[in-house]
Amino acid sequence: MLHAYAVAQPLSPTSSREGSPECKVKRPANTERLRALNEERLRMETEYFREKAGFYRMQKYFTALQAKKVRIELERMHSSSSNGTSYHVDLDISNVETSINTM
Repeated sequence: MLHAYAVAQPLSPTSSREGSPECKVKRPANTERLRALNEERLRMETEYFREKAGFYRMQKYFTALQAKKVRIELERMHSSSSNGTSYHVDLDISNVETSINTM
């Protein structure tokens, strides 16, 4: 069964008192509370991006350490290839491991 009466839209500008053209008093958009919240938001965003930058610096450092470890292991493998020892180097980025197999 359908009803023929209109339903008010609570979020429309015409249904709210402040959005209606009859409302002469406008509340200032720059209140003290809003200013304090914006300052707090800026402080939190600054702290967030500072921590994010630190994380990326640490990630870059660990990646460089992994590359250094792989380079050292490859140099060790190359230098010891003449004495009959074979090396297996697992070049997995998350976990660099080596194993020694003596012939």
